[in-house]
Amino acid sequence: MSEILELVIATPTTLFFPALGLIILVWGFAPGVVVRLASLGFRRDDPRRKEMIAELYVVARWEQPIWAAQQLERSLTEGLFGRLAVWSRGRLWDRWTLTDGVAMNAEWPDTFEIPEQRHKDNVRVGDIVKLGFNSEHEGGERMWVQVTKVKGDRYWGNLDNEPVVIWGLQPGSTVRFRGKHIIALYEDEQFERATEGDSRAP
Repeated sequence: MSEILELVIATPTTLFFPALGLIILVWGFAPGVVVRLASLGFRRDDPRRKEMIAELYVVARWEQPIWAAQQLERSLTEGLFGRLAVWSRGRLWDRWTLTDGVAMNAEWPDTFEIPEQRHKDNVRVGDIVKLGFNSEHEGGERMWVQVTKVKGDRYWGNLDNEPVVIWGLQPGSTVRFRGKHIIALYEDEQFERATEGDSRAP
């Protein structure tokens, strides 16, 4: 407090009011704005987001600017940078690819089985298929995807599992793939449709 008064007194007359306005801005409005912006560094469902805003009004007013700066640093290091790292992994580095089931079956026909082509050709919107996801550094895992769009041999679907080692994906993420990537079918109904020659449109 004394440091602020000394700063105001030492300020030349021509700069007094601008300096006073700046002090009022920093100590009066900026902490709240800074903290609210800083809270956006955390995910919407992260409790730290609301806690940060609530704690601001418990801190003494004269300590708020310093506290707000500390929260901004916390938001950048614990929130934003972490979210960017998760987002970029699987997109910018450690990217994943889909297993070519046809190629794998050709190389290991006795151990790597895949659905018959006629069954895959009969996949429709709403069906669930299994794809193999491979990460360069973390290995791979097989996950289910619910088909949302079919166009020839091209498919779109939403991930139906929680990834364990594959980064950049989460339940509901859109995955684009081709028939060669389908390594298993979930519903027996798909086999029945193929056998009966069901020709329903996707």
